[in-house]
Amino acid sequence: MTACPGGTSPEVEARRIGMEQELARLTEMASLKDPCSRIQANLQALSIDEKRLALASLHITAVWHPDKSLEMHGSIPRDDEHSTPGCAASLARH
Repeated sequence: MTACPGGTSPEVEARRIGMEQELARLTEMASLKDPCSRIQANLQALSIDEKRLALASLHITAVWHPDKSLEMHGSIPRDDEHSTPGCAASLARH
């Protein structure tokens, strides 16, 4: 078994890197919790037209048929260049 710099084995180093990556992923997820909570609260105060605009700005479509489950499709853009100016961003600011 060959040691890595600092005297750790490759297996230990690989586990350390994996744990650091997982910690970074969990930290990013935790940072989204507060904005998501604000958006959820603000969505309840919107009119139907405002909710439609918010979904359109996030490129989300919803289809409902009386005899089927609700279908939602789309993806949330990660930058402001692809969304309707101010719409989705303003939901998180209030």
